[in-house]
Amino acid sequence: PNGSQAAQARPDTLPAYFTPGAALSITVPPSGEVAVPAVLALGSRAKANTYLAFGDSITWGQGSSDGSGYADVLQADLRAFWGKATVIQDGEPGTKSNKGESRLGASLNTHRPAYLLILYGTNDWNEPECREEFPCFTITALRSMALQARDAGAFPVVGTIPPVNPSYTDRNPEERNDWVKRMNELVRAMAKEERAAVAEVHGN
Repeated sequence: PNGSQAAQARPDTLPAYFTPGAALSITVPPSGEVAVPAVLALGSRAKANTYLAFGDSITWGQGSSDGSGYADVLQADLRAFWGKATVIQDGEPGTKSNKGESRLGASLNTHRPAYLLILYGTNDWNEPECREEFPCFTITALRSMALQARDAGAFPVVGTIPPVNPSYTDRNPEERNDWVKRMNELVRAMAKEERAAVAEVHGN
């Protein structure tokens, strides 16, 4: 109705972890668009607009067209949308998720991100335990990383494991991709339990 009204963002329209800001008093009809506030409650140590890309060789950049990985592209997209963003690249080639779990604390203390972008699990396939005793340590390690992020005041975003390159004829691509699909079902379930956002690298 025309006249003085309260305007506030709906929670279901906001990005993960944001909450509506205080309601604004506006006059209807307004003279143009009305910007309403949204709030991201960062931990006391987290640096606003800082994203830590944390993972293995994929995060490091191996296999990308220019060898630099996704960090620069993501940073440009985030800056275009939000106005500010710094993406820090912390990929260690060849590492498995249990190694990521053990090295994360130091990285969080060093960089103090607002968001932790977790992309781990691809190399776990190379561990015999993970093929023979599914799901081995992968989900436990990813859950630990999500919880470490929260303890550090950061918001975890868990990436699904990408499919294997089908040209790897000597690396059991069919069997491995089946393993990846089954593991990703557990990744999504864990993320839902821990209220972590999911980045669909693999896709449903």
